[in-house]
Amino acid sequence: MGALVNDLMKFPYFCFCKFNAISYHLFFYQDTKYNKLRQFIFNLTLDLLTRMLGVNYLIPQDKNRQIRINNLIDYCFEVAIRSGEIYLSDDNKAAALLLNPEFSLNLFSKVKLDIILILKALGVKNIFKALRRDALLKRKRPKKDISYLWFIGVVPQYQGQGIGKILLNEIIDYAVKSSKPLYLECSPENLKWYKKMGFEIYDELAEPPFQYFMRLKQSTEQFYCR
Repeated sequence: MGALVNDLMKFPYFCFCKFNAISYHLFFYQDTKYNKLRQFIFNLTLDLLTRMLGVNYLIPQDKNRQIRINNLIDYCFEVAIRSGEIYLSDDNKAAALLLNPEFSLNLFSKVKLDIILILKALGVKNIFKALRRDALLKRKRPKKDISYLWFIGVVPQYQGQGIGKILLNEIIDYAVKSSKPLYLECSPENLKWYKKMGFEIYDELAEPPFQYFMRLKQSTEQFYCR
């Protein structure tokens, strides 16, 4: 099974939810556990983001590149925990970041995080490049209420053992039971895996770095509803 980490803003701490098919068990995250979670997500995403074409397209290739990627990971974590959900496998070998439109950031938090993203990750010179690409992506994303799979990854030494598949199956199950369509974007090298997991292409971004826009097939949703 897996774990769902979710920020409930009405509480002073972060909420940790162990879940299975029957029930949820809620606990509260104190600062030390929050920092451990943050460090885990950082370690998990560092290698992947360093190699991603989309990241290399937006992050300046200068002497501060690694620091900029580190700041990008911090940005992703803060956005996910404030306006989405973080899933962990029970054995802490895999994690996923989801965004939910209904958990939108308040204006102050959004501006603060965007400034951090621009100044500490993208760099001022890349603002217009980032804005243009973001606009292209947003035009192809659905406007309805969805769950958006932003990132899923497995600790490198445990890849190839089916851990990511188990975690994604659990996310699919949760999304279907919540009656929320599940969407994602992926690069060409990951396309085959997502198709095997029950996703279909509904659009694509034809200019580099190439992106496929995918959604969970209706037949897959019906299977999980049984």
